[in-house]
Order: sequence, then C-alpha cells, then structure tokens
Amino acid sequence: MKPGETKRFDPILPVAIELSQEHSLLCLDEFQVTDIADAMILKHLFAGLFGEGVVLIATSNRPPYDLYKGGLQRSNFVPFITQLKSNCDVLNLDSPKDYRMDGIASDQVYHLTTKAGTEEMMEKIFIEQAADRADVPVSDVKEECMKLRVLGRDIVVRRCFGRVAIFTFDELCSQPVGAVDYLEICKHFDVVLLTNIPQMNIFKKTEARRFIILIDTLYDGKVGLIMSAASPIHQLFVKPSKRDKQLVLQSESIILDDLKIKQDDESLDLNVFSGEEEEFAFERAQSRLNEMQSKEFWQEHKQLRNSK
Repeated sequence: MKPGETKRFDPILPVAIELSQEHSLLCLDEFQVTDIADAMILKHLFAGLFGEGVVLIATSNRPPYDLYKGGLQRSNFVPFITQLKSNCDVLNLDSPKDYRMDGIASDQVYHLTTKAGTEEMMEKIFIEQAADRADVPVSDVKEECMKLRVLGRDIVVRRCFGRVAIFTFDELCSQPVGAVDYLEICKHFDVVLLTNIPQMNIFKKTEARRFIILIDTLYDGKVGLIMSAASPIHQLFVKPSKRDKQLVLQSESIILDDLKIKQDDESLDLNVFSGEEEEFAFERAQSRLNEMQSKEFWQEHKQLRNSK
C-alpha cells in the first residue's frame, strides 16, 4: 500500500460470512430490487453468500433479467444477474389464472366515496365491527385515542375501540410511516377501516408505495380491511402519460445531475420518473385487495381471530 492510501473495507462480506456459518440454505419470498442502494448491497451480499456455498431458494414476481428493471445505474447491477442465473435454476411458475379472483366478493368491505352516504356508512360499519369484536352492544362503543410506541416514537391512533381502528388514507399513507408501523398496527387490531383513498398517480408515488406496503402487511397479517375510495380497485393507480413523465423528470432532474447521468428520451423509462415500478407493484396489490374483499378471506380472518 502506498503512503497516504487507506485500505478499503467491505462491510458486507463479514455479514455474508457470518450468515453462511449459521445457515447453509436461504429462502426468500417476494424477491425484489427497487432502489440503487438495495441493488448494490444485494450484489455484494449474494456474491459473498454464493462464494461461501450458501444455497438460495427464492420466489419473485420478476425473472432475474427483469430485476431492478429501469433502475438508476442498473449497469452496475447487471453483473449480479449473471451471477444469480449461474448459481440458481430459474423455474417459471406463472399461471394464466389469478386464483385470488375466485372468491365471492363481499359488498360490505369496499365503498366508493362518489356514492352518497358512504361516509355515514363507514361510520356505521366502524361501530358495528367494534361492537362485534368486543362482544358488546353498539351503545357501549365509545371511541378512544391511543398511542403505539414504535422505535422510540408514537403512532397516534385517533379513533379506535378494542381491536378495531379507523384511519384516513392521509394518516397512514401521506405521513412518514412505514412497514414497521403497519406491523405494530396489525398486532393491536383485527379490523382496520381506511377511508378516503384517492386515485394515485406518478405524482403521488410515495403515497402509492406506502399504500402498497400497507396492503401487503395487512394481507400477511390476515387483518380485515374495509375501505372507502374514490374509484374501483383497478383504477386506483392511474398510468402516467408521456407528458406526466416529462413533468416528473423536469422537477426531479437533480437526481440525474448528481449521478452525472445524461438526460435524454430514455431517461423517461427510468423507474424514478416513469412510475413503472409502482404500476407493477400495484397490479399485485390489486390482486391481494380483490382477495381481501372475498367472503373466504373474511371467514379465514374470523377463524384466526377466534383461535386467539
């Protein structure tokens, strides 16, 4: 080493070695890569794991060659895709049929705000669900406000009773909250009412991403979800036009400047400007929302609740 030079330290390799000493098989569900930081970490982590002989079994909604598609500086991630394919057999389990659509939909769990009386209906459902879960008369339901402590900060649940809570979309998706907060909500409530869900677009990507994470968390926790929204499920995320992408590119072009990436027509295809990743994730969330409306889902939810 030359005088004045410092030795570069790879903090990820020791993690890979430690994991390999504890586990010879790693199973991952819903494998995905959505940002450059994750992409670079995964690249180094799995290089270390494969080097130590760890076997990977993973499911994903994307084939390896589509991972981090449209991502910033994706060329730095592409070598990992080659390594992934050389260490793993890729099996296509895609089915032309979405089995989540088979359930019989309940007409009590998704309400359009464009219809008169929806707000009053959501209030009525909140009271009825709270009374049912607490096994008390409707007249005994008195709204409460509580705080959930998460990582040294408070999540304020402004309206709840027993194991039922009601939130607005803005409270859960327009504020700086995330998966860990949603998990805490799942621990405390069996039924969640979410009101005033708007149509989302490329200009509301952050809110859309939080909404998707919220749906995933509630789905995995088998929490009953009752919603009021501005549009049917399949219209909740509006596909951006070329003009929309151009406007986003203009307002967020500093990202490309900081990374010294030249702006051109292909820049519109980058996820950060195109909204393609949110659109792709929304298709999956839509499938889960359809299942969460079904009578079968609510029957399973009830059985799980009764077993507690």
